[in-house]
Amino acid sequence: MKPHWLSWPCQGIGCNALILLLSSSLLAVPPQQQTPAKAEDSISGKVQKTDKDTRTITIQVRSNLVRPIVYTSTTAFTYGKKTASIDDVKNGKTLTCRGSFNEQRQFAARSCTIR
Repeated sequence: MKPHWLSWPCQGIGCNALILLLSSSLLAVPPQQQTPAKAEDSISGKVQKTDKDTRTITIQVRSNLVRPIVYTSTTAFTYGKKTASIDDVKNGKTLTCRGSFNEQRQFAARSCTIR
């Protein structure tokens, strides 16, 4: 005699159709969509010009490529491990900033490290 948990109440072709129908309906349920967190961008180069009026720092990324970086009052500046300010950003210094590109395709800095 078989144990009760081994007995299958459904037998034959009708049972196979039922199993196929149930398994296909489970596959049709779309997975829950998750929006991935946007990765933060980084940009680094030598400071060419600082304009405090427009809050823009121009850096030279490669020998012939310059990029504008915009900053706000909430942008955190560090020099080594110490807190710094925009006044510490000088021409010729290396600047590494983290942030994202805005609608005007400018790099909006969240934080910048001066070296």
